[in-house]
Parts: sequence; C-alpha cells; structure tokens
Amino acid sequence: MRTAFPRGLAAVVLAAGLTATATPATAAPAATDRHGWALHSAGRLPGSYFSAIASSRPWDAWAAGHQVDGTGRARGVLLHWQGRQWNRVPAAGLPKVSYWHSVATSSPRNVWVYGWSQTRQSMAHFDGRRWREVAMPDDVVTHGFAKLAVAPGATWLASERWAARRVRGGWRSTSFPQGVTVTSIDARSAREVWVAGYRHAPGEPVQPYAARWNGRTFVPVATPDNGLAVRDLYVDRRNNVWLVGQIPQGWEDHRPAVLHWDGRRWRDLGLPDQNQWPEAVSVARDGTVWVTGDPEGFEGPATFWGHDGRRWRTVTAELPRGAFAPRIAGLAPIPGTNRMWAVGGYEVVVGEGSSQSYESFHVYR
Repeated sequence: MRTAFPRGLAAVVLAAGLTATATPATAAPAATDRHGWALHSAGRLPGSYFSAIASSRPWDAWAAGHQVDGTGRARGVLLHWQGRQWNRVPAAGLPKVSYWHSVATSSPRNVWVYGWSQTRQSMAHFDGRRWREVAMPDDVVTHGFAKLAVAPGATWLASERWAARRVRGGWRSTSFPQGVTVTSIDARSAREVWVAGYRHAPGEPVQPYAARWNGRTFVPVATPDNGLAVRDLYVDRRNNVWLVGQIPQGWEDHRPAVLHWDGRRWRDLGLPDQNQWPEAVSVARDGTVWVTGDPEGFEGPATFWGHDGRRWRTVTAELPRGAFAPRIAGLAPIPGTNRMWAVGGYEVVVGEGSSQSYESFHVYR
C-alpha cells in the first residue's frame, strides 16, 4: 500500500553531466561523474516546485513552476538555463499566474508556457526577444493541468477531452470521445504528434488510450486492455513511442508499466522495482530510455531506471543532507548530447510535524 504524504512545494531538476555534490548557482556544472545522476543547486528557493522542463539546445533550457511565500501565497516562477546557471525570468510580458504548469520549446526563439491562478488560465510565448501573452483556446477545458507540445511548425495544448493546435495566430480544437481523458501530449514534427491518457466507460475498468495525429484528426491506436493509467508519453521518432504509468492490482496494489510502440505492436517492458510509480519517461540520443517517479515509502534517494534496449539498470541520485520524499515530475533530453534534464522535488524536516521544500538540480551522463 502506498502511504500518502503531502507532495509539498519542492523541485528537483536533473540534467546529465553534473558532479555528485551541490554546487553554487553561479557555477557551471562539471562533467566529472561519468555514469550517474548527480546533485546541483539552483539557488535553494524555499517553497518552490517545478513541474516541467524543456530544452532546445545544450545551453538553452526552461523550467516551469511556482514558489509559495511565508503567507501561503503561490507565485509562478520561470527559470532559464543559459549554459552556466539558472536565472529567474523577468515578469515583463508574462501574465501573472500562481502556477506555471507546462513549458515546451523547439528553439531559443520559440518557447511556450502554460499556467493558471484561481481565476484564470494563461499562456505566453517567447520569440527570443520578449514574452507576450497569448489567448487561450476558447473551447479547451483544462482545469489547470494542460500540457504543451512544441515542434517545428507545431504548437499544441491538450488536456482532458480536448487538444488544440496553433494555426495562423489562432487555435483549432479537436475533441476526443466521451470517456477519454488525455493526460499527456508530445510532438516530434508537425505530423508526428501523439496524445495519451485513459478511457473509462460506465461499468467498465479503466483502459489506456493513445492516438496519433494524421494531419486532420487524432486516430486511436489500439492499446492493450491492461488497465494502465498513462502518466506520461514520449515520442522519440516515428514508430518509436513510449508510455508509462501504473496498472492496478486489486484494491491497494499496483504494478508499474512501460509500454513501447514499434509501429506494429505494444510491448510491456515492466520495471525492476515493482513499488515504483512511474511519472516521467524520455529517451536520450544514444537510445537509452529513462523512467522515473517517486518510490514507495518516500525515504530512499531519487531513483531512475535506464533501458538500453536489452535490460534495465537502476541508478540513484543523492539528495541534500536531511532531505526526503523525492518526487520527479518530468524528464527532457538535452539535444545533441546523451544528457538529460528532469524536474521533481524533495522535503527537509524543519520542526516536529513540519517540513520545508527546496528545488535542486541533478544530471546523468
């Protein structure tokens, strides 16, 4: 049984190639740990949590999240990596939000973010010089948890029963069948776009759902009837798609699943740790598939699983002294390298029955 614990407001951001010890925010990450995930500081932002990360170049990456102040008020925070350190993005041109939830980029001149507050949802676009707010699709109902996907010539926003693409300065929306809930979207080109989630008909168990864009609409791709609730989707290239999530096993148990689509069929690769709750999947340039999430018990180190096409290997990453409850929410490859960024979180006990959260950075090489 999974013991519930408040997720808190911390962030772990991971990228391949840093050292195994925390380094100041102003220092460039040193690639001395050849085969492992290592810890790197972004400045220790108390009360922060970063839920998404995206990278278009080795020296260009963006992290989206929020920070809660001493009064309990949340404020959206964007960080920008420019090769040596993470810098907070100035608010000029950005709408005011409580939470930045999703970020996607295809180049340093094409960056999109999505966020929300208690009264509205917002999107913004960066063209390499300035940010400007972009109107939301009128008919997309997201409730604060939409996902972005960006590729050359393609910008998408998807959530629940809707997906919208950017066309000539406006949006064109596609709806999914009743009972379908979209939880993730990914794009490698204007035509290679996938959505995934689950479908639930009255009186029937939950089943995985995946669909592929054919240039006009999303066409469902048959998936195993195994009860998988998809948490994340990654499109590596045409006919190379990955889904991760959990399959219920009775009332309280589950087993993790990693599904791979090769253009003809799905293959379940499982995971070596049956207590894992996979939340993120990505693929490095060398073909290694990385999966991560939050482990059962919340007491161990941040844990990653890498599959080289033949077998899984487990790689752990250190946390700061006194840290616990690691949670990793997203992964993103660093283009042109075998390295990987990721976002998640951890807590630090500050008193009896209370804890404080801090962001941190890791990286694998």
